[in-house]
Amino acid sequence: MKCKLLIAMFVASVFAACSDDDKIGFDLPVDVSQEAIRFTPAPGGAVMHYSLPEDKEVFGIRVRYNSVWGETVVKDGSYLNDSLLLDGFTEMQSAVSAQVSYFNRAMVETEPVEVTFATEKSATVALFDGIKVNSFWGGFSVMYDAPETVNGLIHVFYIGENPKTHEPDSILMASLAIVEGGDTINIPIKQRMDAVDVVVRTDDFKGRRVKQEVVKGVTVLLQDTLMRDKFDFRYTGQAVEDDTYKLGVEYLFDGDKKGKKAFLARQDNRKYEYYTFLTDGGTFDEKFIIDLKEEKVPAAINLYAFVCMGKDGHYYTSSDANLSKWWSKSGENYKTRLPSVVKVYGTNDASLLNADNEVVKSSAVLLASHAEDKDICALTAPLFVDEFDFMAAAIKEFKGTWVYRSDVYGNYASDEFGMMTTLLDLGEARFDEEEPVCLNLQFNYTGATYRYLIMIVEDTFAGFNFIKRNFNEGQYVTLNELEVCVKAESNQ
Repeated sequence: MKCKLLIAMFVASVFAACSDDDKIGFDLPVDVSQEAIRFTPAPGGAVMHYSLPEDKEVFGIRVRYNSVWGETVVKDGSYLNDSLLLDGFTEMQSAVSAQVSYFNRAMVETEPVEVTFATEKSATVALFDGIKVNSFWGGFSVMYDAPETVNGLIHVFYIGENPKTHEPDSILMASLAIVEGGDTINIPIKQRMDAVDVVVRTDDFKGRRVKQEVVKGVTVLLQDTLMRDKFDFRYTGQAVEDDTYKLGVEYLFDGDKKGKKAFLARQDNRKYEYYTFLTDGGTFDEKFIIDLKEEKVPAAINLYAFVCMGKDGHYYTSSDANLSKWWSKSGENYKTRLPSVVKVYGTNDASLLNADNEVVKSSAVLLASHAEDKDICALTAPLFVDEFDFMAAAIKEFKGTWVYRSDVYGNYASDEFGMMTTLLDLGEARFDEEEPVCLNLQFNYTGATYRYLIMIVEDTFAGFNFIKRNFNEGQYVTLNELEVCVKAESNQ
């Protein structure tokens, strides 16, 4: 009987202890002073800065709150960090409720303490504050600013005709991640329309719609390509003028965008006739000046290069000293005379036409800028392509350059041509089917008018001649054709 009584007393004491543990738990008050916990509003949420107490029982800090989507969010912090990002919000809020507690190694929590924090607009909302939907050449452009902390997507539609139903429909033109600081998205459209209604929508990364705005009646801009008598051209340096080799300024405006005259000369074994434009060195310190004769809204400058003709490159140099100097002794180095970095400026100040390039850059308005890695072409020579796996990435990037289809190795890499078949082998009819090789320097539209356009070539592509790299030390530049485009009179 005495033994049974002792057992009963022991069991009762165990249950009492368990009951007390459940009641007490991990009992430590949460310090909510400014030194221990404070909140800083951030885009799409807030940052909770914390300092954990010097107590061996405390393993971490936990905060619970509800996001704008109604989801319960739990964030844990430890001694390894001193802050937590509390995200999940869109619009600015002044007092979001949250519960903060400590927890121990057994993940047992203290009694939570109620706190509040403020949030800033998320990028998916903030970008609408300063968004601009502007007219653009053959379409429209969307310009927006965004905070440093970004998350979510921006989708751009326009209201056009559904090609299947021929009924009005929203046509998706872009779905992009929101860019830190902001971005400009130029949208060309294929449907011929005088004006469009543009829809801009943002989603979070889970596909949940955040906000949408519609801008109606955005004018679609048209552009005209100027005839040669509508503008004057001047190169401030020395251009090569040589009738024997068919080199001169006249070939820059003869309408031969692809280099067909040179192609036919090659077929006829007149391999030293080029029918193109070439500078005589020192080009990076010079200017290409276009005088529109009156103030106009500029739209673009298009630069053209030869379509690649044969596996031996474009130019035979023979033993002629000038040819070797102009084109380099390796025929594959045509690309070393093509611009890799070029900028176009607009001005109405005639004094800038004779100013140093640095003065032009600081005084005129930058209309267009194009820059590519000058070394990417040199890394794709066949000497290397089959040797190293890392060349695959370089070749892929090379295919994205504007000069790729003008280069002899662009021809080698073509699935259609294979390793040995070239346009010279296939003939004139096949050459005529090729698209021009063009660098389109499109200008953002502001409505501003300029009389003078100043183009500055700052660098050319590097080449490889199987012995050493070719960096165009003489600064020679070739262009096969140049076009000037302005806002169409029908848009005036």
